[in-house]
Amino acid sequence: RRLGWERALRLGAGDGRLRSSFGVTFAEAAPISAAGPTARVLRPRAMLELERPLPRGRLLLRTLAAGVSADEALPPQELVLMGGPISGPGYGFQSLVGGVGVSQRLEWQARVPFVPISLGRFGRVPATLVLAPYLHGVWLDRSPSGEHGLFPAVGLATIGVFDLLRLDVARGLRGGRWTFSLDVTRDLWPVL
Repeated sequence: RRLGWERALRLGAGDGRLRSSFGVTFAEAAPISAAGPTARVLRPRAMLELERPLPRGRLLLRTLAAGVSADEALPPQELVLMGGPISGPGYGFQSLVGGVGVSQRLEWQARVPFVPISLGRFGRVPATLVLAPYLHGVWLDRSPSGEHGLFPAVGLATIGVFDLLRLDVARGLRGGRWTFSLDVTRDLWPVL
C-alpha cells in the first residue's frame, strides 16, 4: 500500500524552482528463515530540491531521505539503498545500505563558453555548456555492515547539447571510488 504527493513551484518572478515529494509505503516482508516472523515495514521517503539563480550562475540543493521502521531482521532489499549518480555519486550503485539514509547535494552551475557543434542541416549546438562542481554527502544509520555515519563525495558535471545531456565525474572520499555517469535532463525522465 502506497501513499504520496509531489509538488513543483516557481519561486517569485525569477528563475527559481522548488520541487518536493513525500511518500509512505507499508509492506509485509517475508521472513529470512522459514521459522521467522513476517516483518511489517513502514517506509517513509522524502525529496526536496531547491534551485535559485545567482548573479554568476545557479545554486542547486537536493535532499533525499528514506527510512524503514521495522526492528526485525529484514531481507536486504527492504533496507534503504543509496549510492550511484543520484543518491551517492562516488560510491557504487546501492552500495550504501542502512535502516535510515539522508543524501544531500550542494551544486553550483555556471554557463561557460564552449566549441559549437554542427548538426549539419539541423543547425548548431549552442557555443556554451554548463559546468557544475558539487559536494555531496550521504549519512547512514543502522547499517547491517556496521559502517554508518557520513560518506562524502566531490564531483564535477557538464551539461550540454541544448542542456539535455549531463556527464558526471565524482569521487567518494570514504572508501569510495571514481564514478562516471551520463544522463538526460530530469525534465525528460517521465517520457523515458
